[in-house]
Order: sequence, then structure tokens, then C-alpha cells
Amino acid sequence: MNTVALDTKVETKRVIDLDISVLSYQDVLNKILEFATIRKKAYICFANAHMVVEAKLNKNIAEAVNHSDITTSDGMSVVMALKQIYKINQNRSAGMDMIYDILKMSEQKNLSIFVFGSSRGTLNLFIKNAKKDYPNLKINGTLAPPFREFTDNENNIFVEEINHSRADLLLVGLGCPKQEKWMYENSEKINPVMLGLGGAITLYASQVKRAPLFMQRSGFEWLFRLIQEPRRLWKRYLVSNTLFIYYFIIQKFFSKNK
Repeated sequence: MNTVALDTKVETKRVIDLDISVLSYQDVLNKILEFATIRKKAYICFANAHMVVEAKLNKNIAEAVNHSDITTSDGMSVVMALKQIYKINQNRSAGMDMIYDILKMSEQKNLSIFVFGSSRGTLNLFIKNAKKDYPNLKINGTLAPPFREFTDNENNIFVEEINHSRADLLLVGLGCPKQEKWMYENSEKINPVMLGLGGAITLYASQVKRAPLFMQRSGFEWLFRLIQEPRRLWKRYLVSNTLFIYYFIIQKFFSKNK
């Protein structure tokens, strides 16, 4: 695939069916700050093997992610694919790492946040930890919506409350691919910059232990999480990872779409 320029002038490369932004970790943070500073309606996705496979199997998910302003290389599988296909030494920009720097940057730059998604208990723990780690961080609100699909009326209420808060950043934790579809569908309605952080919100709330650094860097963080939550994650990781390898081989060796 040829290099693509998004509206925000971010270079992308196609990995299977997703356009991954070619940005360093710091450049992603800088772009988020830029969008928030100019009050641009924007949303950021964090792509791992699971999201790539979901997008391959469902064109609506691919459309939602590919309309984002930035789609980072969240998983090592995506980082390795960029290197193998395009010879790009891409930084991993994982939501589970970036959430700490986003909160730190928000405190330093006087940006306010709103957290949308997860359970009320998780959000309470998130706020407790954030206030301890970043005492001057402005948290303008939180919402724990139902886990089912939202009605139109519910969604309108959520959008109104989020915008009324006048937050600069919206941390979205609805899970993949629900949060990507929601951000896409509401991208013209929501004023804060949206970040599809998913499980990173739960991680920060200290409900999930992070994998050792050597597993993060070697691409086996998924295995650590699978051991922690086998019933919930076995299909996502074992099936998705297998399909990712299959689709990667097709693109690498048999596809002209490079």
C-alpha cells in the first residue's frame, strides 16, 4: 500500500485491513496535546492483533478505525508487522503505557479529563489512584454506562453530559470493538478528544496486573493476560493471534497491497 495522508497529516501504513499511524510514542502524545489545545474533534484508536482481526472480519469495524485521526501500534504484533512488511522500526504506543503519560501530561498542561466506560467500582478506583498520583489533575466527570447497547435516548444523554463537562480529553473504556464503533458514530458530536483506551482504564484502577517488561517487549504480553483471565480471553487471544499470523503471511508473501 502507498503511504496515505490523513486529514491530520499523519502518515499511515496498511496492516491487513487497518491504516496504522507511523508516529513515535512521543509524537502520539504531542498530537493528542495539539488536538486538545485547538479543541479539534478527534479520536484515537490503539490497534493490537485482536483489533486488526476484528476489522478484517467486519468491514464496519475497519471503517470505524480507519476514520480515526490516529491509530497507534498498540500491540507488538502490529509493530513486528510494520517492520517485516515495510522495514519500519515503529515504536509501540500501547494504551496501557500511554495512559500514565496522558494523565501526567494533562496535569502539567492543565487539561481536564472525563472517563467514560467500565463499571462504577472501577471508575471509583481509577479516580482514587489518579488523585493520588496526579493531585492537580482536573477530572471533570465519569460515566459508567450499561454494558448492553445504548438506546438513542441514552446515548444523547451521555453525549450531552460529556460535552457539558467541558473536558479536554475523553478516556473511553467500552472495550474493543464497541468503543471504536462508538467513537466513530459520535465523532461529530463529542467535543473532547476521544481516546479508546479500553482495558488500560481497568489496569490503572489496579484491577489487572501488568505483564513483566520482558514479556511486553517480546510480544507475549497477551499470554500473561490470558493466564490471568482464561475464560474471558482465551478466544480473543488464541483465535485472534492465529488469524493475525495467517492474514499477515498472506499480506507479506502473497498480496500486492503493500
